Amino acid sequence: MAKKQFLLRIDYDLYTQIEAYAKRQHLSVNSSITTLLSQSIEREGSLEQRRFVGLTVDGSQITPEHNLIEVKGIYYRFVIINNSIPDLNHQYLISNVQDNVLILTDLSLSNAL
Repeated sequence: MAKKQFLLRIDYDLYTQIEAYAKRQHLSVNSSITTLLSQSIEREGSLEQRRFVGLTVDGSQITPEHNLIEVKGIYYRFVIINNSIPDLNHQYLISNVQDNVLILTDLSLSNAL
């Protein structure tokens, strides 16, 4: 996809919040702005995005042998963005949904940083 460069003027306090978010997510500020804008637009989309993004789920809901996680009685495929191996004792944040695949962040690893 072609990229478009443009000048963005934002409030200093908002910039510092984005900068802190970027640091927590191990991303650049530019990548964080792009991610946050994309997530904002995508949230208008699917039912899963509206209902699940931002929820914390327990690792015990994961069925590793089938690579599925149960959320509100429904099983979904998932990807953990900061850990390749699911741990049934960890907590996970549903940070995004793409094509009915839940994007999880391992909160146990985020807190250890």
